Amino acid sequence: DSLLHNILPEHIAHRLKQEEKIADHYENTTILFADIVGFTARATLMSPHDVVTMLNDIFSRFDVLVGRYDLNKVKTIGDCYMVTSIPSSDLEHDGC
Repeated sequence: DSLLHNILPEHIAHRLKQEEKIADHYENTTILFADIVGFTARATLMSPHDVVTMLNDIFSRFDVLVGRYDLNKVKTIGDCYMVTSIPSSDLEHDGC
């Protein structure tokens, strides 16, 4: 259960636990995967505090844009950020 919630958005994890097949279709959708090139090599030269501060700064800027353009932040894992053009309100129609 915790693995599902760590790697998937909450509403998807809930649907999978209900044994629902997931094959949603959206017209004109964009998915962005942002990954910091050279992050691992750079992070090894930084203190943990500086790594967290850097990621917080970068991801906070992404979060502002997500809110401004009514996008859906799917997940951040390490130095990866995933967002879709499907608004969160459209994804949460199932009450999750």
